Formats: sequence, C-alpha cells, structure tokens
Amino acid sequence: MPGGARETDDQRARRVLAQRARALAVPPAAPPGESLDLVAFEAGPERFAVAVGAVLRVERVTALARVPGAAPDVIGVLSVDGRPCALVDAPALLGAARASAPRRWAIVLGERSPEVALAADTVDLLRVLRGELSAAAPPRLGITADARVVLDGAVLTGGADRPPAGDDRP
Repeated sequence: MPGGARETDDQRARRVLAQRARALAVPPAAPPGESLDLVAFEAGPERFAVAVGAVLRVERVTALARVPGAAPDVIGVLSVDGRPCALVDAPALLGAARASAPRRWAIVLGERSPEVALAADTVDLLRVLRGELSAAAPPRLGITADARVVLDGAVLTGGADRPPAGDDRP
C-alpha cells in the first residue's frame, strides 16, 4: 500500500472518531418526568429551593406576629387567608444562625391550605434534572450541582407519611 492510501485511512478514522466523540459529548435529552420544577430562593447568603408542587403561593411578608419562646427557626406567625401560618427561616432550620434582617417574601407551603411558610429575600423559578441532585439528609431532598439546597416540601409540611390526596386509606 502506498503511503498516500494509508494517510487517507488515518484521516477517515480520525474523522469518524471525531464525529463519534461529538455525538457522545452531547447529553441526552431528559424525559419530561425526570425534570424537577423548583421555586428557588435566597435567605441571606444561602441558596435554597423547594418543588413547585409543594408551594401553595408566594407572597410579600407584611404583618408578622412574633412568638415568644418559639423554636429558633420560627421567625413568627403570619396570616394567610385568615389562618395562622408559621414563617420559618431555612438557614436556622438547618442549624445555621437566624438572620437578623427581616425577609421580604413568604413561600407558603401546603396542599390545600397553608401549613408552613419559608422566609426568603429573593424568589425565582428553576428547573433541574432529578438525577443531578446529590443525596442529602431530610429535610433536604438533595443538593444541586451549584450547591443550592433543595428542601423536601412533604417533610416540612409533615406530609411525608400522609397518603396522596384523594387516597382514602386510613
């Protein structure tokens, strides 16, 4: 075989390998069931998120009643649709110091009625792939690649042991 033919085979092999490498480098599209829509929020320097399905609504914190002797993570109680709802500081819930400055937003969790609210400085929406979450202990659902703590809404509302809505089991 002349040297030119061998060079053509090498070039073709390199081209095929480069095409395969490019094809393998593209991450596969995730099936819709594997993505997780989150309400992302910041509380002080910490970054958190909770599944959209656990959120009843997001509202501004206006009137807040302090509760003497409450747990360190409870900032106070606010009225949501005329019902009392504990406003919780997420960093304090996980053992960090509670913020001294008031938080502007309440992320109200609950299925049909307000059960607990998470205090936040900023609020946004985020979508992540479930498989990209690192494992974490409750009340964390996981941790994103950019170190955002995803909280488990069912654990926070006490619904982790409850049957799903519409389930008539005792």
